[in-house]
Amino acid sequence: VSIPSGGAAAYYGVKAEDYITTGDGSVTNPYNASAVQNAINALSSRGGIVFVKAGVWSGGTRINVGGTVSGLKRRVYIIGEGSNQFYADDDGGAGAPNFVGTHIRAGFDCYVPTHFEHVTVSPAPGQEATAPAIKYILDPVIISDLHRWLGGFEVKDVAISGGNPGIHMTGVNMPSWPDTWQIWKILMERVHFQECVTGLKIDKGDAPGSAGLLECVFRGLEFRWSSGRAIDIQVENWGGEMSDVLVEGGSGGQAYAIFISTFGTGGLKLNNWSMGDGNNSTKDAFLEFGRGAVVDNFTFTKDVDIAGGGYYRLGRLFGTGVANFTSGEAVKLEAMHGHSLALGTITNPAKVLIILGPDAVGFIGSSTLGASPATYTNNDSYIENVMLVGGT
Repeated sequence: VSIPSGGAAAYYGVKAEDYITTGDGSVTNPYNASAVQNAINALSSRGGIVFVKAGVWSGGTRINVGGTVSGLKRRVYIIGEGSNQFYADDDGGAGAPNFVGTHIRAGFDCYVPTHFEHVTVSPAPGQEATAPAIKYILDPVIISDLHRWLGGFEVKDVAISGGNPGIHMTGVNMPSWPDTWQIWKILMERVHFQECVTGLKIDKGDAPGSAGLLECVFRGLEFRWSSGRAIDIQVENWGGEMSDVLVEGGSGGQAYAIFISTFGTGGLKLNNWSMGDGNNSTKDAFLEFGRGAVVDNFTFTKDVDIAGGGYYRLGRLFGTGVANFTSGEAVKLEAMHGHSLALGTITNPAKVLIILGPDAVGFIGSSTLGASPATYTNNDSYIENVMLVGGT
């Protein structure tokens, strides 16, 4: 697509560089981030692409997408020239300018579905611990028809450097109808959360009803050096998948590095999660799911509290963590091959079926049976093969 220069906006997009008034894009002399805002405002009511070239863009005012201009049916795409996805903390700390690609240091408030691709995003300088980097706000005062969000949006190849939280999805101004909000078809892929207070936060805000994520896919997420919870998701319904997740951070002042409470319908699947060795929270995770949940290949080091039903295949490579089950829902539990699985509290043993893997060898209980009549009781939740080897 050929994007015209000179500020004349075509429906398919504009260049933020056409609105630069200060700076050269360097760390010490960044472009004015207001140029990104002006480019968004220049889009037609149909929305389109805002291309933000490589360099550091900085400003003290948050960028507003959809909340202050007409054309609320629009979709906006913020596309840059690369994000900082390095392992090392080479950017000088949370929110500090990095040395590759496009880094926008202003923060975004998104009142319409907004896509981000190939950018690093931080809050405005000095607000890294107090403001979100990207905030999705479902507000019926701005968009009365919340079905606008059912087409979803994408966050791909993005780095979030600093933020409280890094990415936040919530509802506001919903005291009456609509008293619920839903987002369908989010695709969040290859997103790096670095030095956020909380990395990813999703809640229903002030909605008196419910909130939900439906048919949404999150994959390839990495969380490092969170000073609060790395993940905090509290909605009633969540359907889709969250896979290939590495969590290397959680504050010592937090009970959990991961807190997910979505007890309702949905059929969520978590796949290939690793806690690494960088969590300073008291426990690794709190997981509460509704119907049809599947947690497969979840590696932990500290305690995991499970308060919902479903199928769980998890284990521990190192550390001292145990799995606690406090729900009255049916749970099927299996240890990952080559991992240990220590159990803590099981509130309702009759609801928990534990499948012993091929690593489990040996007797459970006594191998000697007394004279008839005799009774053998399985009261530890493990599925067992019981063989009569003696007695009359």
